[in-house]
Amino acid sequence: MSIGNELRSVRALLSVRQTAAIMGICIATVRRYAASGKLVSIRIGNRLRFDPAVVATFIESRSTQ
Repeated sequence: MSIGNELRSVRALLSVRQTAAIMGICIATVRRYAASGKLVSIRIGNRLRFDPAVVATFIESRSTQ
């Protein structure tokens, strides 16, 4: 099963830390991607959350460049 398929099967939203770990990048980069709109995020209170399917699509789009 590919990482994209695994992520799409996750039902819970991902935290910034989880997203950074999955993508293999630092937390600051995840926050920067979210702030710039490169990576769609959901704000719940003062915290950012990420839809696993959106993260999977983002990873797949970046890996083909």
